[in-house]
Amino acid sequence: MIENLYASFINLDHRSDRLAHMQGQLTKTKLNVTRTRGIPWREIPPHSDTSVMFNRTPGAIGCHFSQVSVMKEAQKRGKHALVMEDDI
Repeated sequence: MIENLYASFINLDHRSDRLAHMQGQLTKTKLNVTRTRGIPWREIPPHSDTSVMFNRTPGAIGCHFSQVSVMKEAQKRGKHALVMEDDI
C-alpha cells in the first residue's frame, strides 16, 4: 500500500516551527511525505460556494483548498492520498 500512496502535510509558509517539527517526526517513519504549501484564505477569491465559510470561518477555506490540492495531486499520480496537517 505504501508504494501506492501519495502522502503530504499542509504547512503555512509562516509556520516554520511546525515545519521543523514535522520534518523531525517524519524522519522516524518509513513514509515518503512531501510538504504542501498551505493556502492562506486571503488568497482564495470569494465565490458563492464559499460565501458562508468566508462569513464564519475564513481559515477553513484555505484549509479545504489546501487539502483538495493534495488529493488532486494523488489522483494525478494514480495513487491514494494521505493528507495531514502540520499539527498532527
